[in-house]
Amino acid sequence: MIIYSIVPEEIIYAQNKDGQIDIKNIIIDDGVILELRHCKNGIYEIIRLISTNPLDYLKDIYQPGTNIRISKFI
Repeated sequence: MIIYSIVPEEIIYAQNKDGQIDIKNIIIDDGVILELRHCKNGIYEIIRLISTNPLDYLKDIYQPGTNIRISKFI
């Protein structure tokens, strides 16, 4: 099957064992939106950074593929 979509395949195929989408969006205090995928207990992988500030894309802590620990926000 071929899917013609502008939606990234990570979102289309990102499902956990229950068949639910396992991607969450959070807003950091700087106004940065991070798209995260749950890996294990409190550990999330950054999938995408959404920001209007070009300098946010240069920060190492927001780079896609980086694992972060978030427990109280999600």
